[in-house]
Amino acid sequence: NLLIQPWIPQNDLLADSRIKLFVTHGGFNSMMESVYHAKPVIVFPFVHDQTGLASYAERHNYGVEMDFGNWEVDELTNNIIRVLNNKTFKESIKRSSDILRDRKTSAAERVSDAINHVMKYGDEHLKSGASDLYWFQFIMFDIFFVLV
Repeated sequence: NLLIQPWIPQNDLLADSRIKLFVTHGGFNSMMESVYHAKPVIVFPFVHDQTGLASYAERHNYGVEMDFGNWEVDELTNNIIRVLNNKTFKESIKRSSDILRDRKTSAAERVSDAINHVMKYGDEHLKSGASDLYWFQFIMFDIFFVLV
């Protein structure tokens, strides 16, 4: 079935039990919502962070990555059938969903706790030692120079 709408709340859509697969560009929120709702994906990444997340999804059997600039209808159809019929995709993303959902506190509570922690203790102990490095040390130019 296909429903064409100008806009639908993506999180609500993915929460619907009738949705079995999500075709996405692979943005961070889309991928997190896919995992949260345990919906396998077919990812058509456009930009760098999306390609990384698409590769991650494929490596972890959440779904299949496709090339947005170079694909055929038959390839998409075969990948849809493959993802829907191969239980590995559903099982892998379901396991990650279970891990993600197994939180004792809500996101709002964790943010509130973090803010209260910083207000009480400051943030100096949270800073990485990398913030004190010179730029050439941070990008490891000094190591590269020694190796060359």
